[in-house]
Amino acid sequence: MDILAPSYFWSYAELKAFVESLGYRLSINNPYFLKGTGRQQIADHFDVHDFPQIEDWLIEQRITIATIVPQHGRYGPAHTIQIDGPNLKELEFYKVKNAFQAFQEISQWVGGVLPRPGSPMVEIRDDKVKIHKAGFDIKQSFRKRRTP
Repeated sequence: MDILAPSYFWSYAELKAFVESLGYRLSINNPYFLKGTGRQQIADHFDVHDFPQIEDWLIEQRITIATIVPQHGRYGPAHTIQIDGPNLKELEFYKVKNAFQAFQEISQWVGGVLPRPGSPMVEIRDDKVKIHKAGFDIKQSFRKRRTP
């Protein structure tokens, strides 16, 4: 792995293995890596968190995929949010969900969470219209046909 290329880690174990492959350790006392940051603080970063306010925002805006992309601007590091961007491959999202799981969860999100209630059902009150809509003919019984 090229150390200058962007690397994405989806678990503490994955980050630890990468750092150790470079000859370093994740430690409070290690001055070469994450100065002053202990193992527990780093591991906490990878914990799964529920953010109901973000989920509510995604539903309100009808967004399926939103990713925060780090960028280096003129004034230092910055972040932008990509909406339904094609960057899941470069973020190595396949390490978290395989293609089947991702497709299933996206289709459940799009089909179950995002839809808004449709127009209210129109109630037909006229008996003649109900009979016609049901496929019956007023002049002829559906049980026995009249012969002319």
